[in-house]
Amino acid sequence: MNKLFSTLFSWKKTILALGFLAVIPAQADTLLHLRCGWYIAGAGDIGWHNEVKFKPGGGGLTKFHYDVGYGTSVSVGVLLRHWRLEVQGLYQKNDLKKLNVRTPLGLIARGRRSGNIRQSAIMFNGYWDVLIPNSWWVVYVGAGVGPGFHHREATDSTGLFAQRNETQLAWQAMAGFSYEIVDHTFLTLGWRIFSTPKVHSSSERSEQIIIIQNIEIGVRIELF
Repeated sequence: MNKLFSTLFSWKKTILALGFLAVIPAQADTLLHLRCGWYIAGAGDIGWHNEVKFKPGGGGLTKFHYDVGYGTSVSVGVLLRHWRLEVQGLYQKNDLKKLNVRTPLGLIARGRRSGNIRQSAIMFNGYWDVLIPNSWWVVYVGAGVGPGFHHREATDSTGLFAQRNETQLAWQAMAGFSYEIVDHTFLTLGWRIFSTPKVHSSSERSEQIIIIQNIEIGVRIELF
């Protein structure tokens, strides 16, 4: 957990540094208030998945811990001056780091097990872009909603394999920076938090919702 917070803190410092760089004067020609057209975008990311914990009705506990994972996304959208609307397909995978089990009798088993958790979704997103004056930097914030597809699998120390698939409503929030490297082509650096409702095992529901925090780097090309 401490490693996660220190990693996120270092990314926050990087984003703040980019914000200071944005005030450097430049001959900017990005005119967001005149934009109208289509764009395509793609990004890759690293993501931190929260633990998934189940408590059976008869007692006991099963807790899944996941490694830092990776993901990718592609988008097609429309420009509406300072606003953007898009359809996005995304994928995220985190390998199982360890599995803790406590039986109703109090017996405890823990250790590294094989498995993973995968999230894919089709998201409908909206963004608000704000041009930083006298620069090629754009700050953006956004949010999205859409169907999410959850896949979870694990093999325990006995070799027992179990998996689960669910389709749920997913939602996300985004914030970051874009930098126009050439006319109508932007590099993007941002933070995204993706979430779904609680997931199910064969007999119970998880104690917490799914939360994946992502740092993503991508490219957006505006088509006019």
